[in-house]
Amino acid sequence: LRGIDAMIESFQKARAGDVFKRDLIMMMEMAGIGPKLSRNIAAQLGKDGADKLREDPYQLMTLGGVGFHICDKLADGMGIPQDDPRRVRAAILFHFVSECSSKGHTHLPTDGLIEKIKTLMDKGGGDTRVKLIRDSMLELLNQGSLIHEDGRLYEKGEFLAEGVVARSLARMSLGLRDRKAANEAAKTVLGNTVEAQGFELSEKQKAAVFATAGGGVVVLTGGPGTGKTAATKAMVEALGILGVNYCICAPTGKAAVRSTEATGVRATTIHMLLGFTGGEFAY
Repeated sequence: LRGIDAMIESFQKARAGDVFKRDLIMMMEMAGIGPKLSRNIAAQLGKDGADKLREDPYQLMTLGGVGFHICDKLADGMGIPQDDPRRVRAAILFHFVSECSSKGHTHLPTDGLIEKIKTLMDKGGGDTRVKLIRDSMLELLNQGSLIHEDGRLYEKGEFLAEGVVARSLARMSLGLRDRKAANEAAKTVLGNTVEAQGFELSEKQKAAVFATAGGGVVVLTGGPGTGKTAATKAMVEALGILGVNYCICAPTGKAAVRSTEATGVRATTIHMLLGFTGGEFAY
C-alpha cells in the first residue's frame, strides 16, 4: 500500500511519545501530583520530560502548581541526597516566593533568613547545612536570581516588578491637573457634602479631596470610623466634576460591593478590572 511505511513510522513515533508521557505522569502521580496537573506538566516538558525530571526534579517549581515539598518527595524517590545543591537552591527560592506571595512582601530581611530556610529543609544537617545554604545564596546572588539592596533580599522577579511599580507611581505623581479647576471642583464637592449630609468634612478629609482633584497619587489610610468612606465619596465626586475617567476597584467581591454602596459608583474587583481569565490577565 502506498504510504504504509510512513504511516507505520508515524504510529511508532506517536506510541513512543505516549510511553514517555505515561512514564512521566506516573512518576509525578507517585509523588502526589494530581492527574490533571501531571498531564499539563508532561505537555510542557515534552518528549524528554522524564529525563529532564531526573536531571532536576526541582525544576517543576518553575512550571507552576508544584511546591518544594512535592518536588522533595519526587527527589527523595530518585535517591537525591538531602544536601544536594539543587535541593538547597530550590529551598531558598521556594522560601522567597512562598513568603512573598502569601504575605504580600516584595523582599525579605536578611536577619534569620538562613535559619528559616534550614527549617524548611527540615531534615537535620546542623552547621554543615547552614554553610551550604549560605554558599548557595551567594551563588544565586552572583547569578542574579537573588538581588541584595540595603539589607533586603529580593527574588529577581519581585525586584523587577517593584521597580516597575515605583517608576509608574513616580510618573503618575507628576500628572497634575489645572490647579484652579481642581480647587473649584473640590470646593463644590465640599459644599455639596455639607448641604446633603449636614456636616463638614475634617481638615484631613478636605486635604484628601483637594489632593485627589489635583491629580497625581493619593494614599488614604486610617482605622475604622476615621472617615475614609465619607472622604472617598467626596474624592470620587470631585473626579466626576472634572470629567476624569476613573474606575473603582477592590481586592475582594465583598469590598467591591461595599465600595459601590459607599460611593454610588459601581466598583469591581482588581482581578475583574484587569481581565483575569484562565490564569492570565488581559491588561
